[in-house]
Amino acid sequence: MESKRFFYHDGMKGEPVGPKTQEELAALSLRGLIIASTPIIEEGGSSWTSYGRLFPDQSPPAPQPAPRISAPPAERTPKQLYLDRIRAESAYPTFRSFVNVIARIFYLIGGLLLAGGLICILAGLGGTLGNSGPLALVSFVPAFLFVLAGTIWILFGKIIKESSLMLADAADSLTEQASRSS
Repeated sequence: MESKRFFYHDGMKGEPVGPKTQEELAALSLRGLIIASTPIIEEGGSSWTSYGRLFPDQSPPAPQPAPRISAPPAERTPKQLYLDRIRAESAYPTFRSFVNVIARIFYLIGGLLLAGGLICILAGLGGTLGNSGPLALVSFVPAFLFVLAGTIWILFGKIIKESSLMLADAADSLTEQASRSS
C-alpha cells in the first residue's frame, strides 16, 4: 500500500516543493522548515490547507515571543545618592530653575543659528551649482560662521549650566555641613 504524498509551499522559493511523504514532512517540521501555518496540498488534490490543520499532532507549537528583558536599574553610587538628596533639599531652588532657563535660552539661540547656517547652505547651493572658484567659497562663509556660532552658543549654554549647578551643589553641601557642626 502506497502512502500519501504531499507538496508544501516554500515561502523562500515562492513555489511548491515535493512530493514528500508524511514522515518527510514531520522531519522537516522538527527542523523548523515547516510550521503549522505552512500551506500543504495532497498530491493530486485541488485545495491547499495548513500543515497544522492536516497533521495537528505533528505540528510544532507556535513560536512564543521572546521574553522582554529589561536592564536592571543602574546602581547609584553613594556620591550620586548624596547629590540627589542635596539637590532635592536645595537652599537655592530658584537659582537652579533660573540656570536651567538661561541654558535653554542659549540652546534656543544656538539652534536658531544652526538653522540659519542650514538656510545659508541651501541658498548657497542654488546660486553656486554652476559656479566654481572664489564665488562658490564666498557663499559658504556665512553658513560656516552661522554653524560655528550656533555650536559655540550651545557649548557655552552647557558649560554655564553645569558650572552654575556645580556651584549650587557646593553651596548646598557646605550649608549642610555647617548646619551639622553647629
